Amino acid sequence: MIWRKFILTLPALILVGCCGEDITYNAEKNRLEVELPLASGAATGRGGLWVRFVPSGDWGYAGQFQVEGPHAGNTKALAVTTMNEKGEHTDRFVVYGDGRGIVYGPFDFTAPITVKEIIAKDTARRWPDYVLSPSYRLRSLKELQQFIATHGHLPGLPSAQQVAAQGVPLFATQQALVEKVEELSLYVIDLQRQIDSLQRQLQAYRQ
Repeated sequence: MIWRKFILTLPALILVGCCGEDITYNAEKNRLEVELPLASGAATGRGGLWVRFVPSGDWGYAGQFQVEGPHAGNTKALAVTTMNEKGEHTDRFVVYGDGRGIVYGPFDFTAPITVKEIIAKDTARRWPDYVLSPSYRLRSLKELQQFIATHGHLPGLPSAQQVAAQGVPLFATQQALVEKVEELSLYVIDLQRQIDSLQRQLQAYRQ
């Protein structure tokens, strides 16, 4: 198998391509193009374009995309796209010049994720303030007890078997938990109302 190396002006960075053509500049589209055939090694399953970098110390950069100027925020510094039979591109994964990122499809992580904040937006779901509406039908505590005895979990929340099989949808679960908190608040308010009523009856009886 013949290998061809493309050495760019980045120090110690070598782009290695299998059986490909030279890097060419497309003046019409103002871009560098690397044409590589879809050939993969039978044993390794590797082919296409391969980037190999061996750092000599910590805190360096293996690769950088620097986008500057007033249009940086609306420039796609890095994009993974798909192309249909008409030659039309569809974005699937994009990192913009200002560092924002957007994923247009499922994205799986196989390791723990550390974040400062997660903001979920799902316009198809209502936030559970509807529980506090006078028209909301709150189960009686007896009905709740019967449901738990029958199903083994709270209504509106997945069972342990469902979680084991399908995982935990974060936004839907957070919504359901808030719903339960608001329902519990209504139960507590109602119980306090009953306690106050009994105390008044007891006080009147003692008088």
